[in-house]
Amino acid sequence: MDNEFCCVDEVLGQFFPGGCSLAAAAAAPPAAQQQHFDDDNNNKWRWCKEAADKLILEQTVRFKEDGFGVQFHPLFSYGTASVWGECALDELTRAYWEVAVDEVYGSSMMFGIGTRDALQTVPFGFVDLLGGVGRLGDQAYGLSHKGSIFHAGTSTPFCERLRSMDGPCTCTVGILFDGPSARIGFSLDGKWLGWAFQTVKLAGRVYFPMVSSTAQRSYFTLLQHRQRQTRSPNTLQQQCMDAMVEQMLRARGTELPSLGKFGLPKGMECELWHKWCKRVMHGRSPPVERNASTQTEEGDPKSAEPPHSPRKRKCPPARGVRHASGDLGPPAANPLQKMPRHYYIAQ
Repeated sequence: MDNEFCCVDEVLGQFFPGGCSLAAAAAAPPAAQQQHFDDDNNNKWRWCKEAADKLILEQTVRFKEDGFGVQFHPLFSYGTASVWGECALDELTRAYWEVAVDEVYGSSMMFGIGTRDALQTVPFGFVDLLGGVGRLGDQAYGLSHKGSIFHAGTSTPFCERLRSMDGPCTCTVGILFDGPSARIGFSLDGKWLGWAFQTVKLAGRVYFPMVSSTAQRSYFTLLQHRQRQTRSPNTLQQQCMDAMVEQMLRARGTELPSLGKFGLPKGMECELWHKWCKRVMHGRSPPVERNASTQTEEGDPKSAEPPHSPRKRKCPPARGVRHASGDLGPPAANPLQKMPRHYYIAQ
């Protein structure tokens, strides 16, 4: 752990300046709390039901109607499961969110992030799912309720066992994702625990918030969350990328571009690729510019002719036979003239 911050309000003051503190929001009337919640979250996200269809069908998880709450193993527990949040996290994003649990118990309850390739469930095993299992552990970072952090199948002690500081049952875990510095930090009931991961792998990856549990009827509720991009869409860099996409579409149409030749950082290359895909899939491409070698003039018979139209082979014109004396004799007989029509070969 580190002592960089004393409380979550200091964290939010540095990474999300201008926003209302959590303490002030909690002390406000319920109507004001809801207004503050709505104002701070123009793009409110929830737990992702669409990515958990199989778990819902198997009755492994059950979502609350508003999407902010999820219950694991509502009937009985025989394995480990996880769910993703809807918030995309990349190297340009800073985000903070809090998850409240009714009671901390069981073999493993975890909080963290993971890509869509991260392991979602282990049907018959109680494991530390976020970052702690198999080769797919490289796709997730997680904090266990027992105080250890996991990534790529390895665990490291980080803090004491997560226990409620305000009551015997519930506790609130805060997760801070700082994309520009590739770090993940945690808090417990408003107290800053420290930076758990200092070198998150971000090149070409998009993460999402995750929670996992082995405990029967364990309930996770998404509380206040904040998110902002470190670069606004109207910056000079974004305008340059838009211009590059425009030029690529004009020069090569919808042909796949070769972005490696630009020598851009991996993050910018991925962002440029996403912009190109978005323009091709959802926008109209500008007309393709052709050079002089590919231009055809109007009225040129080549332009009117289909590219693969069959053409009949024509016989060479009959010519006279020149004798040794130099006189031009009668024309030689063309053998193809005596042939039926079907002997003409289509090219």
